[in-house]
Amino acid sequence: MLKEKLSGWISLIIVYIVWGSTYLAIRIAVQPGAGFEPFTLVTMRLLVSAGFLFLLAYVTRQKMKIPRGERLAVLLPGVFQWLAGNGFITWAEKTVNSGYAALMVATTIIWVTIFEAIIEKKRLSAKTFLILSIGFVGLAFLNIPSFGSAEGVDGFGIFVLLFASASWGVGTLIQKYRKTSLTPTVSSAYQQLIGGLAVLVMRFILNEPLPTPTPAAWWAWGYLVVFGGVLAYTAFIIAVRNLPTRIVMTYSYVNPLVALALGWIVLKEEITVWTLIGAGLIVLSVFGIYKTKSGSAPVD
Repeated sequence: MLKEKLSGWISLIIVYIVWGSTYLAIRIAVQPGAGFEPFTLVTMRLLVSAGFLFLLAYVTRQKMKIPRGERLAVLLPGVFQWLAGNGFITWAEKTVNSGYAALMVATTIIWVTIFEAIIEKKRLSAKTFLILSIGFVGLAFLNIPSFGSAEGVDGFGIFVLLFASASWGVGTLIQKYRKTSLTPTVSSAYQQLIGGLAVLVMRFILNEPLPTPTPAAWWAWGYLVVFGGVLAYTAFIIAVRNLPTRIVMTYSYVNPLVALALGWIVLKEEITVWTLIGAGLIVLSVFGIYKTKSGSAPVD
């Protein structure tokens, strides 16, 4: 038990750092003139990641046949998390600035908490509501400068991000309640393969042009494949299997902090007093979620 918990925590730290850095990589790859369209980028990223993971599983002789009763549990997260989740987030970043995108994606933990309470027929405690609210307010403070940007906020982009966040939450809960006997590597490979094929269909529907990436965009794509797909998503599956969902979902609060730090270091983005206030509230919320027990009561 201790070994599984330690593995879960190490995996969650990987998710904290790597997925936080993907905001920067996605921005570099899809910004105007970079040469990648959103769904083309995600398709290439997922199919290559899946191929690498299948090769790794084959070389290490891992079981790759999906048991009959586990097929939906393996395949559905690929659609919810990679097409409706990551694919739509990448799409939204064409019209919504990255800071606001980080705020909206952080609502994933709220969706998961609500969906999980419904599934388990439990009522969230007032303390849990307060802790979640503190984190969300912190994210709002963190992104206040984005609200005053010259481009404003795009309504369609907001809807897409909310839908993407809820979809990722659904995929997370499917993996929690419908566990499979496959290894995390094989599960990740199948989910990214299915997600990649689904995103490919969306690419053709939108008739995206062929990519003409700049060298920087190629490097960003490579980072998304190796670290965002192969390493971090496999780590995410391990974390979901070995830690409580409310703990795993704290990555949605931490990732914007990592994205903020990298934006400041790499792109020289400004850090304001709102940033410091937001960061403090987010850290407080993450600590609160970790310390809170499942303080909920069955629904009458």
